[in-house]
Amino acid sequence: MPYQHTLHNSQWAESLIHLMYHLGVRHFCVAPGSRNAVLTLALFRLSRELDGLNLHTHFDERGLGFLALGLARVQQQPVCIITTSGTAVANLHPAVVEAFETLVPLFILSADRPDRLLECGANQAIRQKHMFGANARLSVNLSCPADSQALNQQITGFLQQYAQLSLPGPIQLNCQFDEPLYEQAAPVSLDWQRWNQVSRPIPAQTADETVLEIVRSSRSVLILLGQLTPAQHRQLLPWISQLQCPVIADIASQFRGRREAHLLHYGDLLLAHPAFVAQLQPDLVIQFGGRMVSKRVGQFLEQYLCDSEAQYLLLSEYDRPLDPTHRARQQTIPFQRVVEWLPQPSVHPHLQCLIRQHEQLADALPDLVGASWHEASVARLLMRQMPAGSAIMAGNSLSIRMLDSYGRFAAQDIHVYSSRGASGIDGLVATAAALTSAYEHSYLLVGDTALLHDLNSLALLAGMPAAMTIVVLNNNGGGIFDLLPASQQTAYEQMFLMPHGFSFQHAAAQFGLDYHEVTDVSALQNQLTACGPPKRSRLIECRIHDGTTQLKGFIEQIRLLPAISACV
Repeated sequence: MPYQHTLHNSQWAESLIHLMYHLGVRHFCVAPGSRNAVLTLALFRLSRELDGLNLHTHFDERGLGFLALGLARVQQQPVCIITTSGTAVANLHPAVVEAFETLVPLFILSADRPDRLLECGANQAIRQKHMFGANARLSVNLSCPADSQALNQQITGFLQQYAQLSLPGPIQLNCQFDEPLYEQAAPVSLDWQRWNQVSRPIPAQTADETVLEIVRSSRSVLILLGQLTPAQHRQLLPWISQLQCPVIADIASQFRGRREAHLLHYGDLLLAHPAFVAQLQPDLVIQFGGRMVSKRVGQFLEQYLCDSEAQYLLLSEYDRPLDPTHRARQQTIPFQRVVEWLPQPSVHPHLQCLIRQHEQLADALPDLVGASWHEASVARLLMRQMPAGSAIMAGNSLSIRMLDSYGRFAAQDIHVYSSRGASGIDGLVATAAALTSAYEHSYLLVGDTALLHDLNSLALLAGMPAAMTIVVLNNNGGGIFDLLPASQQTAYEQMFLMPHGFSFQHAAAQFGLDYHEVTDVSALQNQLTACGPPKRSRLIECRIHDGTTQLKGFIEQIRLLPAISACV
């Protein structure tokens, strides 16, 4: 391209927005600031020209980062975050960590000062080059090119680095803008067609013959389904539905609404019963995806792998470690090819017994946990009342464990989202807000401490395209610690539980949410069965006292259920 006049900031900024659009970004998340003004103004202008471009704004960068994370998951496409300089960038770090761990594609355009204003006491200037360190797939530092030829070279250089990435995840483009920040010049014309062929590495296209032989020769297979996307669920469903061996599906596997008898929805609880474990006796465990919630599944695997003859296959679509036991034979395989490549395992010799044990537990659970008021009964009821085609964000800590252990969906085609990469309690409201971009009915089950941690993000719900129902487990602090050895410590209440005594009624009013307080199963059911989707987002606060005390006794009762032993 022939030499043109020196580039203006606005011309460079528009080129960066075009670059993001070229790479598939259709959702941009923006926080206010002056150093990033040249980017946000360019984005605002281009939003009227580029088809399908969506703008999302939020005053809190931490919440903004998690909103972008949720949008990327729900929309199954990369999302771009634009921030000003300083701690605004640092506030994205928790969301970047989660995106890195769960392979979520995020682009961060972080505005920065020029080098002459760094390390000299200038305002709002910090060390933000490569800020995310090992938690970014790629980090580049850019300054405004001198002319259009240099701009072409800058874009080409970035795309060459991008093409070498083997895994998706967060990418930081730190953009050093000098003043002026608000002046506009005529846009630079770039030939984006020349960059259309951005080649990316693809997963292995052939299955390991050794893996295939292991599956063919097995006689009693157990299938574990870890965290899967809705798309992965659709790809695996034809193979999974035809199996004649037991399947234990994680709450985030998208399989909890299926009706096939060999899908053991209460696998976490069944693993507490010796008679079930005795009948399971696999000679091969095949796991799809990773990050299973159930601690008992992990303990079962550890015990199973003590046998030197134990076989454990872990299949995933990307070449990354997902095996805390360090004993699995991990195979990268595109899930859309599973039906074609992977043979069906043999019939499990005790399958019918295992199915009967599962049915006996399912019949016992309503009387065991359904009528009393605690965190498990809230999770069970919520899962039964969610309509087909809806989605839920499972909050970390106690919330997702209750869903995983005690619930199954009454309707099919319900999608479950979670943040199990780092399993933090931050950003859960913001991540859940993204569900409204794709689902008419969306829910968040979250603990009180986690909600307090992300209270600012309630402001996002007013600007989202659909209403959301937030169900809060308010047990006055970190109730999950009551189920852990921490509860035996003298410092338990002060250093672990940290009771707060707060209600969320006034927070709901401040952010324009409908509010309902419930204290028993009947009242919660009345709220969840209200006709049609809510007209505006609502917060249902479940006040629970000593719920975890009841939970402690359930496992022992399940362990002793005679009906499960009688199936043998």
